[in-house]
Amino acid sequence: MGKEFRMDFMNKLRFGKFLLLGIALVFAGCGGASPLSSPEGELGRPVVIEAGAVDLTFGAEQLARGMARVPVRSRAQMTTEGRNELFEALVLQELVFAEGVRAGLAQDPEIQDQLAGYLRQLVQNRVMADLALTVEVSPEEVADYYQEKRSKFATRKIRARHILLQDRATAEKVHQEALQDPAAFPALAKRYSMDKSSASNGGDLGFFGYGKMAPEFEEAAFALEEPLEISAIVEVPSGFHIIQATDFRPGRERLLTEVQAKIRALLLRRAIDARKAEFFQGLKDSYTASMDPEAMDRALGMVKVTKEKSSAH
Repeated sequence: MGKEFRMDFMNKLRFGKFLLLGIALVFAGCGGASPLSSPEGELGRPVVIEAGAVDLTFGAEQLARGMARVPVRSRAQMTTEGRNELFEALVLQELVFAEGVRAGLAQDPEIQDQLAGYLRQLVQNRVMADLALTVEVSPEEVADYYQEKRSKFATRKIRARHILLQDRATAEKVHQEALQDPAAFPALAKRYSMDKSSASNGGDLGFFGYGKMAPEFEEAAFALEEPLEISAIVEVPSGFHIIQATDFRPGRERLLTEVQAKIRALLLRRAIDARKAEFFQGLKDSYTASMDPEAMDRALGMVKVTKEKSSAH
């Protein structure tokens, strides 16, 4: 391919003249059949590109894969011009790939190394995806969870302030001060809270409903029943919270049919996490390994050098 073609191609990428071109360059190289062949059974007639000594062929399945990567709204509004741009992007991608193959880049050691790493990632991802498929959540489990936690699916909201502290000793001191003078809570938040985003507003978090906060925080907040009422100290991984209710918005309990999809997703995520933990533990139990500290030190040194070199550029 000539210099004029390459410059035209790069200008389209650089200035974003064709949005679909950029999209296609991402998806066209992802998965599926080889772009140099037209498998039996593809939809419609194949597209044949004759570029000098190179004949490239691809069919409607590749076009369909490309079209599927375009956002639904853009796809629905795609004009004839847009379709032509998408087709042009696919053609350009095939020609760029062919030029690289002719230059011997498919056998380049660096590309081969990246390909091996990508293969490992694909295999690992597939193992974990297949593992997730072994987990199921029954309608009975969803219903049982709803009955147990149905109050948490109410539309009720609360407005609250909080103070986030790093250690329990300080939390107990500030908690006592807040209990002695609940009206001073905003001033205490400004003075002590580690959450600077809310401290400037006296610790105000605004209104929030169920499912918006950490479970421990949420349970303590929704247990408050009166304005200015203060919770006990709530310990979470990030520190220690003191919560004060300031306002309430009553709501209603949602029906099971309204929340069953959300419950199923929650239970499924938990079940998958448990299955993964079981799987990982089984792998750990299946081998015995030891690490050479000197080798780790050398590896860390190599990573540091690599970062320094890359930053210099």
